[in-house]
Amino acid sequence: MAYVFGNAVTDATLRAMPEFQGKKTTLQDKARVALTLKHSDGKDVAVREQVQNLTAGGERTTICLIYNATGDTLTLVNYQDWIGHVGSSPYPPLIGNGQWGVFLHVGDESAAYSSAGAVFYRGKNKDGQDRDWMQAWSNTRKANKVRVGNFMFYLTYYPSMGGATHGWLNDIRGVQKSVKTEIN
Repeated sequence: MAYVFGNAVTDATLRAMPEFQGKKTTLQDKARVALTLKHSDGKDVAVREQVQNLTAGGERTTICLIYNATGDTLTLVNYQDWIGHVGSSPYPPLIGNGQWGVFLHVGDESAAYSSAGAVFYRGKNKDGQDRDWMQAWSNTRKANKVRVGNFMFYLTYYPSMGGATHGWLNDIRGVQKSVKTEIN
């Protein structure tokens, strides 16, 4: 079961607000409102509670949260598991504007419970053009050190090439190596 929290911020949401009544709304308007509602209606609390429930099983996992304030629905287009695998909470196939998506990536026991992967979502930019976003993580254990990296990238969408995810998967390991924080 994929976990998405909160009500999507849509044109109807904005039309119900006094400042938008009788006005044409844009993706930027929806994105701004979604950002201001990030912690509304207890959805941020519900996400934290769900994460606690999901991690109660004792598996060593990387907790991945995505908040969508793009003005449009994000659609899962691809994913890559380098170390580990998606857990009991799979990658959300859709994350509406103004919603939180959460999933767990379970560490690989043979790699000291390390976890590394990426997800690719497609949405619209402010001009209504398709764009891909990537969230990647590298949570590795070596010699009592934990390396944690969590990245969010905006990728250019090339329709003729099948999207930005085509060809990017092999390059991400280099990105992971260049953006890390070591915690002793």
